Amino acid sequence: MPSAGNTLVAGQATSLYVGTDRVGDLVDVWMFSTPRFIGRFPVNADGTVNLTLPADLVGSHRVVVTEMAAAGEVGAVLAWSHVTIEAPAAPGPNADKPAAGNQVPRAATGYAEGGIAPAVVALLGLGVATAGVLTVRRRAAQR
Repeated sequence: MPSAGNTLVAGQATSLYVGTDRVGDLVDVWMFSTPRFIGRFPVNADGTVNLTLPADLVGSHRVVVTEMAAAGEVGAVLAWSHVTIEAPAAPGPNADKPAAGNQVPRAATGYAEGGIAPAVVALLGLGVATAGVLTVRRRAAQR
């Protein structure tokens, strides 16, 4: 029934296939070993129900989709499956640092992308070239 397989990740979005005969219906989603109501969801045109798993729901469970029922009651079972819900991966050591973007490593070029060094070098080169041209013109004019 889970569209992504039988191993899911706590806190992440997933889709459950219920069937196209229930398109437009509202259905209830439960997790069992200990009954836990996850929520009431509409069945999409492709026969799936989209939901986000609770972040604290880890372990082996049965996900059960039932007909809509009164609060606290479980409706008729439409579909169910055994699932394993894993804890999300721990963030890496640089998770709190901003992404480097499109920077070129300093060792590769001698300067970091976006720095002022290229502009300064270009202006100095332009200045030297301009000075050279003026010097040549002055000497040519003095002859």
